[in-house]
Amino acid sequence: MIVRGWIECGCDSSSGLVAALRDPRLARAILALHRRPGHHWTVAELAAECNVSRSVFADRFQATIGMPPLRYATELRMLLASQWLAQDTLPIQSVALRLGYTSQAAFSRAFKRVTGRSPGARRNAASCTWRRTARSRASTSRRRGTACRGCAPS
Repeated sequence: MIVRGWIECGCDSSSGLVAALRDPRLARAILALHRRPGHHWTVAELAAECNVSRSVFADRFQATIGMPPLRYATELRMLLASQWLAQDTLPIQSVALRLGYTSQAAFSRAFKRVTGRSPGARRNAASCTWRRTARSRASTSRRRGTACRGCAPS
């Protein structure tokens, strides 16, 4: 509610996502993307959500958000994937299917292209962070050989 109030009461100098959410037409497309991140969206479908032409939609989206609509959709998917892999520890295959990928390999390639690391590396990095935090709380109970290379005691 706080964010909604802030958006509605006039963030006149805002740009990016906040500005897009203030635009009723762009907001419809963004909400559609967030509601169904696994759908294989096209610019035409997103423009139809906004009741404008493809070119008007694409230009307005690019000018407001700072990236093309399908790039935004891909980055949203990878952000969700990162959260699901790290926090919810969902299997990579499940994440791939939830985000509309037909194979784990296709998802893994896309994930690595966007984030710079594989889905497994993302999950391991989150696991290492958890281990490091747990170890710092109970430094006396460290067990050698259980940490990954990134968490190995120095």
